[in-house]
Amino acid sequence: MSLINFLLAIAVCDNKLGDADKEMACLNTYVKALDVRSDRCTSYLESKGPLQMFEDLNALSKTQKDFLFIAAWEMINCDGKPNGLELSFTTNVFKELGLNENDLVTNLEKSKAMMSLFVGNNNNIT
Repeated sequence: MSLINFLLAIAVCDNKLGDADKEMACLNTYVKALDVRSDRCTSYLESKGPLQMFEDLNALSKTQKDFLFIAAWEMINCDGKPNGLELSFTTNVFKELGLNENDLVTNLEKSKAMMSLFVGNNNNIT
């Protein structure tokens, strides 16, 4: 639930500068893939607060954090070119989770390689 709440935070942090429909479509892909109910995610965040979300995300394994990064990057890019608010918010969260800039670059390169392997050259991932 905290992963979904984090992705939702990325979607709304840009104060409607992005395409909300595309962001919600991306978010719903993860809601379905993780088999969670979005209303329960929202209730969980409201009852536990954002600090619990950070604690939950921080408890993830390195592999799970790598997945979280890829999901976050997809959310940032799903509606076009990333904007500064999305990048700043997401980078700050990952720093709080103990991922440094080198980790982020490495994960981005892995993500680009995977996209290239599975769907061919994708210009949306930069």
